Amino acid sequence: MIVRDDIVQAPSVAVVHESALRVLERTGVVVQDDEAVALLRARGVRCDGRRVHPTEEQVRRALQTAPSAFVLAGRRPELALPLGGPDGRVFGKMAHSERTGEGLLKNIPGDKEQHIFRAGVDYFR
Repeated sequence: MIVRDDIVQAPSVAVVHESALRVLERTGVVVQDDEAVALLRARGVRCDGRRVHPTEEQVRRALQTAPSAFVLAGRRPELALPLGGPDGRVFGKMAHSERTGEGLLKNIPGDKEQHIFRAGVDYFR
C-alpha cells in the first residue's frame, strides 16, 4: 500500500495517532513474546499478563529512539519488507481483509485497492 498525500493529510494522521494512543493505554495490546513483556514491564509499562498498556509518554519516548527504517525479515529473504526510510513510506500490503479460511497465509501477487487506510482514518474521525 502506498499512502498518498491526497488521501492522508496531517490532520487525519494526527487523529489516527491520538486514537491509537488511547487504544494502547486503555485497551492495551497482547504481546505473545514473554521476553518482550518482561522488557516492557522492566521499563514501567503496565502489564496484565501478556496484555500491555503503554502510556502516551512511554510511546513518545519509544518513538524517539526507534530507527527510522528497518527490514521486516523472515525465513524467506525474497519476502523481506523494507519499512520506513527518508520519507517514512511503507511499500507493501499490511492487511488481507479479503482473505479468510483456506489459503489465508499464502501471498497472492497483484495490486488491489481496498481503501484500508482511508477506512481506518474515517473510522477514527
